[in-house]
Amino acid sequence: MKIIIINNYKKINFVDEDIRSMLLPLNLAMLCPKYSIKGNLIAPNTFRNNCVSIVITLVLISAMCYRTYGLSFYQDGFSNIVYYYSYYDVCYYSFGYIMNYIISVYQTEQNISLVLTLQKLHRLFNDAAAFKRFIIFNWIFVITALVTHLLLVTSACLDMLYHSKVNLIGYLLVLFDIYIIYCFRLMKFMEDKVHLWKSKLESSEEFDVCKFCEIMFESYVDILKCYDMIKDCFQRFVSMILFFNVSNIENSCWSA
Repeated sequence: MKIIIINNYKKINFVDEDIRSMLLPLNLAMLCPKYSIKGNLIAPNTFRNNCVSIVITLVLISAMCYRTYGLSFYQDGFSNIVYYYSYYDVCYYSFGYIMNYIISVYQTEQNISLVLTLQKLHRLFNDAAAFKRFIIFNWIFVITALVTHLLLVTSACLDMLYHSKVNLIGYLLVLFDIYIIYCFRLMKFMEDKVHLWKSKLESSEEFDVCKFCEIMFESYVDILKCYDMIKDCFQRFVSMILFFNVSNIENSCWSA
């Protein structure tokens, strides 16, 4: 069993039921797993998982290339700008899929450290009722994103039946929506823990002040570590998605 070292102590990679329930809807929607959770244990991706991830990545990239190739047969139904813009889509989305693979495979241990540190904070600062609502909203956000994406792509296919096969590739782009939701929900989790940390600090009636201060300071350090790890694991990918979306809006405005 592989061991991750946190705060200079060896910790068996045990994941509590609460954390597994929180991560379940987010991980189910990810095409490339960031780690492996079997039973109550979390472990880095195996060689088999990495092979599956790279196959999925290659299939997604091939599908995007096929979309652009397919558009060449429907140029009468598109403007030249749309056709040539599809090459930009291929480059962007292919880069995104490759980046997702790299983050999932090469940052797997950092993702595990993030999960274990989040769990450490959750054990100290937990509002049971609020956390249950948090898990429910995780499911709501993921399902809403999947259903909305499904409806939008299906609507586009129905409006343009004569090249619907090309538009079907749009179903594969839901990964980018899920990635933003994943990051957003982790940030919300951290926001809740910061509020609980602050409340405990302000309302504490501990008699062992030194011990209490030590625990609170260590927790504060863990909070900062979590933010740093979330930044390392998500910032580049999410920034790329937002940049592309803004570029799409600007291009649409110019085209109009």
